[in-house]
Amino acid sequence: MKLARPIISSLTEPEEDILSIIKSYVLSDKEIAGYLIKNAFLEYEDLSYLSFSGCRFENCRFAGSSLERTSFSDCEFKGCDFSNCDGGDNYFCRCEIISCKLTGGNFSSSVFKEVLFKRSTCAYGVFDKSSIRNVSVCDCDFSGSELSGCTLKGFVPQNSKFLGTGFFKTSLKGVDFSDCLLSGIRISDSFGELRGAVVSPMQALELSALLGLKIKE
Repeated sequence: MKLARPIISSLTEPEEDILSIIKSYVLSDKEIAGYLIKNAFLEYEDLSYLSFSGCRFENCRFAGSSLERTSFSDCEFKGCDFSNCDGGDNYFCRCEIISCKLTGGNFSSSVFKEVLFKRSTCAYGVFDKSSIRNVSVCDCDFSGSELSGCTLKGFVPQNSKFLGTGFFKTSLKGVDFSDCLLSGIRISDSFGELRGAVVSPMQALELSALLGLKIKE
């Protein structure tokens, strides 16, 4: 699937601490736009209700920060750490998340549109009730994560791990998991989430156990 790339024109490296710049925007409605942000320590900060546009983040740490209703449009993240961040109701549009760590992060009730996840760890992340549209997941780990009650449209996983992932009340129709590790997923007793999903023969063999089937050799 061809995704819309982030639209980033000129970038400015901040001449002062980026946290000071961010705090100057807290009481305004302006977007934080056009910054190249490197090696920033933004751990356990309140970044809620902020809007970032056309920014590139490299090796930044957001671990434990509050990101409630934080918006990122046309942004690139490389080597960043969002572990155990809290919030939800986020907005990610035309973003690339590469070699990042989102372990245990709360991104529930969020919008992900035209987003690339690549070589990133999203294990035990919470994405419940999110709208996920035109999203590519490549070489990522979503083991133990929660994607319950989500709307998936144009969700393309490739060579990724979904071990013990929760898909309760999330339709997987049209999602091709055939080259992924898919095992121990958590779904409803009706198994309706699996209707129309694409899996490999080996995956189908394991999933048959959920249906109570016994395959005779």
